[in-house]
Amino acid sequence: MNCSFKLNHYEKTLEEFVKNGFVSITLDQFFKKDYDLDPHKKYFVMRHDIDHDITLLEDMLFIENKVGIKSSNYFRARAKNYNIFSRQSSSIIQRAVSLGHSVGFHYEDIDLENDRIKFIIEALRREHGDHTFQTVSPHEPTRAGTQDDFDWKSLGVLGDAYDKDLMSFFKYISDSSCRWREGCMHNFVKHPSSMYVLTHPIWWYKEHPGENY
Repeated sequence: MNCSFKLNHYEKTLEEFVKNGFVSITLDQFFKKDYDLDPHKKYFVMRHDIDHDITLLEDMLFIENKVGIKSSNYFRARAKNYNIFSRQSSSIIQRAVSLGHSVGFHYEDIDLENDRIKFIIEALRREHGDHTFQTVSPHEPTRAGTQDDFDWKSLGVLGDAYDKDLMSFFKYISDSSCRWREGCMHNFVKHPSSMYVLTHPIWWYKEHPGENY
């Protein structure tokens, strides 16, 4: 199968992961150890960083529910094109939660100043429940870096999406900048170890990339 960013390719690839015995878990489950850890099983984490348009997540959630995959989804508080607290955004986030996907905060440097992140996460939990937004993911870590020394536990955060134990447990690949650096994720459907895949909904489309921007 040729590499593509069409949503039908995404669906067929997820079907192949399931067909080849991968067990879907969320990042929340990983950090809580809320899954049946079996050394003979291969686990699969699908993560979405929603950088630009929250509505693009809906098609991916539909596909994942159809295939039987639970994704881990990270939302920004400072995105130019969506408001995380709008009715529309809240509805999409709540739908993800109700379907068993996990939701977390996609933080930026400015969020960490003057305890801003505390107020953001507390407000999001009041909106969606205390069991939500328990994991975090940095926005553009290659440019802004990660915050390994930040006291996440004081905020009730279980872990960061680039946690060292997490990254050593899984084979990690990403579509950052619309480029698979090690080849399309479909090339890994028969990979011998557990897989951790990061995608960005902005890159994925039905017929043409111009649909999204």
